[in-house]
Amino acid sequence: MADCVQEKIVKWIATKLRELVTTGDLADVERPVDGGLPSHPRDKLCALYQDDPEPVESSQGAQYWTMQLAAMLLYRQADGATAPMDTDINNRRALVEKKLMEDPTCGGNAHLLTVLGPRTLNVSDAYQGLAVIVEVQFGTRLDDPFTQI
Repeated sequence: MADCVQEKIVKWIATKLRELVTTGDLADVERPVDGGLPSHPRDKLCALYQDDPEPVESSQGAQYWTMQLAAMLLYRQADGATAPMDTDINNRRALVEKKLMEDPTCGGNAHLLTVLGPRTLNVSDAYQGLAVIVEVQFGTRLDDPFTQI
């Protein structure tokens, strides 16, 4: 089965983030199966979560949507580290934002991807977390969520 426009956008974002795995900036990118915590939390893991898209407007056979996604980044400071943890967090957050902004149309599947800003997360005693929040605006045919407008 072909993917709907929403799923194409989420897959594109996951693929772009996986490019940071090849450079060593991230360990892995995961879309958690049940929407909960990642299956195996580890340093430099990016877990991608999506909110339900919200309808913005419909007109002349088109439905326009906004959808927020969060790229949750996990960090674990190495034993004996001397650099502030914030340095690593700041740099990795910036890399994720830069990677996603390389194409704010999500490979031509969206109208616009916007970085809304980070949110600090309290994950556990062992891990620090930060979520990079993005909003994606896209359109589909009113009667066909598989066809992009």
